[in-house]
Amino acid sequence: MNGATLRLAYDNGKKLDNISAFTKEAHQISDEAVVVKTTHSGKYYHLRMWVKSERKYFRKSLKTVFLETALEKARIEVAKVITNVDMGRRIFASPIFKAVDEYLDYRRTEIREQHETHGITSARFSTIKSHLVHFRNYTQSNGKLGHSAITRLDALDENSLLGYAKYRRSHPFFAKDVTIRNEQSTINAFCKWAYKQGLHNTENFEFPKISMRRTDKEFF
Repeated sequence: MNGATLRLAYDNGKKLDNISAFTKEAHQISDEAVVVKTTHSGKYYHLRMWVKSERKYFRKSLKTVFLETALEKARIEVAKVITNVDMGRRIFASPIFKAVDEYLDYRRTEIREQHETHGITSARFSTIKSHLVHFRNYTQSNGKLGHSAITRLDALDENSLLGYAKYRRSHPFFAKDVTIRNEQSTINAFCKWAYKQGLHNTENFEFPKISMRRTDKEFF
């Protein structure tokens, strides 16, 4: 956070005069970040920040019509971005399918030969792959709010998979609770890996508890 503090210490929201025809206002708050109001953004101010490590612009609506409030919000967002970059986290989340493929590539390196004792078996790898197919299908068919597909990790928070067990119990899967528990364990292993790799801001997904002492259909 020290780097973020130092880099933001001199910002003053200086108004820029040399702007494009589509930009109504532009106020520079650091070398990389500008608060703008454009012909397309309506009445609200937006933050635009160049993220050098990923060679992309980070853009976010500040949801305010007041300049001072916009500058204050923008400085907070810029500090968050810089902190995440300094921690090695990606600002632009990977598509879910790509992150899953990267995780499977990592787990594939752990497959052991028959004479080895460390690592995972090829059968275990196939199980992990199958579990994550269900995870991907759930995010694509149900979505965060149960209405639309989710394709990027940054659209998932810790509560986004609360409906996963119900989804897997339903037609045409009719999965048993022991199967669902194993799938959820695999999904959270992937989630923890993605978090450590800087691909995701959530370390674990929350799942409603499945009782070990009840029948496969009982759930709370």
